[in-house]
Amino acid sequence: MNQAPQAVQPAQWHQIIESSKEKFNSSSLDFKQEQIFATQQLMNNSYLLDVAKKNLSSLRLAMYNVAAVGLTLNPNQGLAFLVPRRLRRNEDAKVMLDISYRGLIAIGVETGAIRWAKAELVYEKDQFSYKGPAEKPDHVCDPFSTDRGSIRGGYCIAELPSRGRSGRSHVES
Repeated sequence: MNQAPQAVQPAQWHQIIESSKEKFNSSSLDFKQEQIFATQQLMNNSYLLDVAKKNLSSLRLAMYNVAAVGLTLNPNQGLAFLVPRRLRRNEDAKVMLDISYRGLIAIGVETGAIRWAKAELVYEKDQFSYKGPAEKPDHVCDPFSTDRGSIRGGYCIAELPSRGRSGRSHVES
């Protein structure tokens, strides 16, 4: 006697993602796409998946944050990611929405706080001169060189709506 194959039940973490669907109704993001991106991130990172299984409510809240912030989890855009994070030493890890520097730039442009921004890394063999927090640094390098040395730090410049420039640097010696 042949038995029909039994349907595979979705994992509990998958149901938690599905339960966040309603939050995407007022979001510019497409829930089905974000569901796929979240599933990909969980399936590609065993520690993240383990944290999600142990702390389902944190996964739900992270998906709520995706909808609220409006930044896609699309890995090709690199705006935001689901990451496992321990907030305090004695606490269990939680799934958190982590917004990348690209995501922060996108939010700044979307809200009108900046017109554009560019982040750059500084390497050991680059010529770099920091001129203070309100001035663009002098940075001379060959961006196509395969031997620029180790990363020393980075900086970001942005154009403000008034067309003025703002800059922040972090360089380590």
